[in-house]
Amino acid sequence: SAVYIGRSPIGYPIVIPMCSKKLFNLEASYSRRYPYILNVLFPNDCLIGVDIELETNMYNNSLNSLFTIKEIELAQLISPLALWSAKEALSKFIKTGLLASIDVFEIESIIYKNGYYEVLFKKFPSIICYVMEYHEIFIAICLQNNFVIENLNELVKMNLD
Repeated sequence: SAVYIGRSPIGYPIVIPMCSKKLFNLEASYSRRYPYILNVLFPNDCLIGVDIELETNMYNNSLNSLFTIKEIELAQLISPLALWSAKEALSKFIKTGLLASIDVFEIESIIYKNGYYEVLFKKFPSIICYVMEYHEIFIAICLQNNFVIENLNELVKMNLD
């Protein structure tokens, strides 16, 4: 057995294990914000984008210039950094990074559900982003909206404690 670890054509990490002469394509989405690293491996037919951010007032204040008027209104319900984390996770999901115009990542709505937020995007109605806050840490995970993560908050708390 062999494993190839490298970069995809657009620079994202990719892991390809070769087992029994079959090729399985795995990809990774990762984010780091000292002292934390968030990494998810997934098959390439089940895309995931992740982001992790730490709350700081200085960082929060500089984010307002990256939001639409509607998003600034939504930021009254949730930290601007949580909104930014959702946008970052989306950029990793669609594999553009933040190279695309910022309006591509526009947030349509935010719904609070059982300890986390569901974020929906204006231009990507088939993608959902779950944003969790744990102490001063925000974690965002974007998936196709027909996928469900069970015990989301418990998983995050277990790995941060």
